[in-house]
Amino acid sequence: MDTGKQFLQFARGLDPWKKLEVFAVLVNFVAACFSLSSVVFVRRDFGERYLGWINLAFAYTVPVNFAVFGNLVARSQGHGMSWSMIAAWLAFVAVSMFHRLVIWRRQRTGEQWHSYYVGMSLLPLPVSEEVKLKWIEPSLVLALAALCWALSAELLAVWLALSSMALWLHTHLLFYYREQAVLDAIDAQLEARHLGDALQGKPARQTAGVVMAESVRKRVQSDPGLVAAFASLSPELKAMMSPVIREQSVAAAA
Repeated sequence: MDTGKQFLQFARGLDPWKKLEVFAVLVNFVAACFSLSSVVFVRRDFGERYLGWINLAFAYTVPVNFAVFGNLVARSQGHGMSWSMIAAWLAFVAVSMFHRLVIWRRQRTGEQWHSYYVGMSLLPLPVSEEVKLKWIEPSLVLALAALCWALSAELLAVWLALSSMALWLHTHLLFYYREQAVLDAIDAQLEARHLGDALQGKPARQTAGVVMAESVRKRVQSDPGLVAAFASLSPELKAMMSPVIREQSVAAAA
C-alpha cells in the first residue's frame, strides 16, 4: 500500500543511501548528547532508559570537552579561565545524579513508568506540554546563551547555544517519529478493515482511502491459490475478504 516504504527498501540497498544513513545517525547522536546535557535542567520524571547510564556517559562528554579542552583553547588564545563553564559541568553532573536517584526510588517502590519518557517540563506556563518541549525550552536555553554572551561568558554561551539547537532538533524528530508510528498503526487498521472492499473495487469514499489497482484486483480474483490461502487466514480476516472469495468462487464455477 505504501509506495514510500517500498521505495525506502529499494533506496537502502544503494551505496549513497547507506552513507546518508550513517551521517543521519551521527547527527542524531550528537544532537542527543547536546540536548541531554541541557534538558536535565528544565525537565523532571525521566524514564530510566532515556536517562540511562550509557546515554549520560555520552552526554557527560559534551560539558567535559567544553570545560577542559575549551578552556585550554581559550587560554592558548589569551583568554581567562571560564569558571562558569566548569560550574555548569559540575551542575550537570549533580542534577543528573538527582534525576537518577528519583528513578531509583521509583523502581524501589515498584511504580511503572515508560522507560523512554523524555521528561515533564518544569516551566509553569499555560500552554501544552508539546509547545513547551518543542519551542519554549529551546528558546529559553538560547536566551540564556545570549545572556551569558553579554556577560562575557563566551564558552558557556557557545555550549548553551549548541544545546538549544540540538534540543530543538532532537525534540522535533522525537515527536515526528512518534506521530508517524501512530499514523502507521491507523493506516494498518484501515487497510485491514477495508481490504475486502478495496479488492471489490469500491470507491475510496467507501473504503476510507484504501484503494487497489484494477490490475491487482483482477490478478487476485483469478488466482487459483487464493482459496487455499484464504482457508488459513484468521476468522476476522476471512470475514473482511469473504466477498472477494465469493466472487472468485462464482467466477470459477461459471
